[in-house]
Amino acid sequence: MPFDGTRYERRVPSLETMDRLIDLLGDENRWCRGQLRSPDGRYCIAGAMHAVGATRDIKDAVLLAIGQVTGRHHCSIENFNDYCRTTHALVMSVLRQAREKKSR
Repeated sequence: MPFDGTRYERRVPSLETMDRLIDLLGDENRWCRGQLRSPDGRYCIAGAMHAVGATRDIKDAVLLAIGQVTGRHHCSIENFNDYCRTTHALVMSVLRQAREKKSR
């Protein structure tokens, strides 16, 4: 029945993908620099995005969030990931910011 109190929950694929990306890189021991995927299974942001099937809109959201969180322009996600001052905590702040913007 249309108004029987049950809710229709709409899945948002881009948010699910963002959640998988955040989960994949959530532990500092799963993040790396300088390569898409390390021999021991760690990922850089771009490698993790590829692993979870991120689309262009997610990549754009992450690149925008990099500028918003850091206040600096990075020409690519890879450039940000490999920058000597980028930390795992900063990566996670960027990913959470990108997810927040996607959820609006």
